[in-house]
Amino acid sequence: MHQNIENKYEHEIIHIKPILQNSGAEINEHSNLLLYSNPHSRGNTVLWMLNECRANYNLQYLHFSTETKSEQFRAINPLGKLPTLVHNDRIITETGAICAYLAELYPSKNLKPTIDSPYLADYYRWLFFISGTFDNAIIAKATNSLPNGRAAGMSSVGRFEDIEMVVEQALKKTSRYLCGDQFTVADLLFSSYLLFATKQISVIALTPLIEQYLEPILSRQAFLDMLSMVNNHSAHFKPYADS
Repeated sequence: MHQNIENKYEHEIIHIKPILQNSGAEINEHSNLLLYSNPHSRGNTVLWMLNECRANYNLQYLHFSTETKSEQFRAINPLGKLPTLVHNDRIITETGAICAYLAELYPSKNLKPTIDSPYLADYYRWLFFISGTFDNAIIAKATNSLPNGRAAGMSSVGRFEDIEMVVEQALKKTSRYLCGDQFTVADLLFSSYLLFATKQISVIALTPLIEQYLEPILSRQAFLDMLSMVNNHSAHFKPYADS
């Protein structure tokens, strides 16, 4: 389905082939990946994840509001939201779901605990807290739309002070990462959203505890490669509009 609409967008598809740059890249049945994104979107987190997997993939950048709301793209994602991943004509949406899916496709990269790991429960807890409750909370805080009263009790967000407390407690308990000494998708998501919350929308203070957690993660080559790619293309796209 997506092959019929690839060429209807303003920007050409970018073909990422890390096999040319890194002998660790994998070419297998999972190589047919097409990511729809925008340099100012959560798609950057998925780009980072694809780099961690050393996957061969195709990247199609879209403009907010115009291309993301077009009939062509809504045929893929009816919400018109980014990121959206297409893998062999199967469609995966939601940042956390896409990253978790990629961890399953590339088990050799060890980006999730094994089934017998004592950290598996922590992994799933933080995976869904970060991509659900935490994401919703920081956006609500930034847009002055935090629930209160009865709505706060019914919402997954609750009180923002409680969200901050959970983040602090999680970081105090980590020896290195959320799942012990293993860097996982949970850390990738957490660090990505912490960066957004502290440096872009400034709803959480960049404390020494957060800085200590982020420092080794943000020096990972996959993150730096994503940052370079985004910086090379961000000037050609406007940030969020009515998307």
